[in-house]
Amino acid sequence: MAKFFALFNIIASAASIAGFFLAIQLANRNIWIAAAFAIAFLMCCYVLFVPSTKIENNVAGKLRHFRTHGGGSPSTEQTGEFSISAAGPTRIKFHTPFSSPPAVEAIHLPGKSGPLPTTLNVTVTGAEFRFHSYSTGSSRTFQWVAFGDALEPLEERSSDA
Repeated sequence: MAKFFALFNIIASAASIAGFFLAIQLANRNIWIAAAFAIAFLMCCYVLFVPSTKIENNVAGKLRHFRTHGGGSPSTEQTGEFSISAAGPTRIKFHTPFSSPPAVEAIHLPGKSGPLPTTLNVTVTGAEFRFHSYSTGSSRTFQWVAFGDALEPLEERSSDA
């Protein structure tokens, strides 16, 4: 999903740039077209090159909301941080177990960038990540996000039976 939005942003930015150059050629006829494309171009540059902007956080919040509340989507979100090195895989445990293995993502902490760890194995109680890095001694900190259906407490399950 993130790749789709990144691709969409690149295409939208390219269209904005192409439109901006077209607007420059037509600017003698209509200055409002050039102004609109200039604002759109500056906005695209701001979103793409300035980390953790209000716009980016707003979109991330909406994505999180629709992932967790929209039409049959997972009902529980858990987050946490973990440190990982290139030496080997790192296992994290969820705060509470899920009823089935959740969708798990590793994301950057605000203001950070670079390669992300790969999710190796996901169970109802945790996940395992591996970080592929060329420097063997480096350790980096990431945030994990898990989306899935919560495991019902034992007393609720036994009363339904």
